[in-house]
Amino acid sequence: MRTIQFFVEIFLSTLFISCQDTDNEILEMRVSHHKQIGYGLFGPRISYVIQVEDEIGGDEWSGTFGITDFDYEWGYTYDIAVVKEYFNYDGPVADAPEFRYIFLKELSKQKVTPGTQFELI
Repeated sequence: MRTIQFFVEIFLSTLFISCQDTDNEILEMRVSHHKQIGYGLFGPRISYVIQVEDEIGGDEWSGTFGITDFDYEWGYTYDIAVVKEYFNYDGPVADAPEFRYIFLKELSKQKVTPGTQFELI
C-alpha cells in the first residue's frame, strides 16, 4: 500500500512541477489559532482554518491544507497577505488543485487568551 502511495505522490509532484501559473491574486487572509482535520486526496490531514477577504470577521471559516512559506504557531490568530497562485494544466487532471496559497507578509499576529475554547468540526 505504501508503495502505491509513494508512486502516486511522485506522479503528483512531477505534475505540479510541470504546471504553469496564470492569473495570480494577492489576498488578505485570517488564519485561526487552531487547526482542523480535513480530508484530502490521501485521507485525513491537518488543515489551517481560514477566512479570506470579505469573510474576515464573519462567522464562517473554511480550510486549506497548506500555505507555502508560512511559519505558523499554535495559539495565535494571524492576518496575512498571500498570493493565490493558479495552476494551468495541459490537460484534464483528476483531483488536482486549482491553486495554492503562498505567504507574502504578516499583517498582524495576536496571541489567544489561554483557555480559549473552540469547536472542532
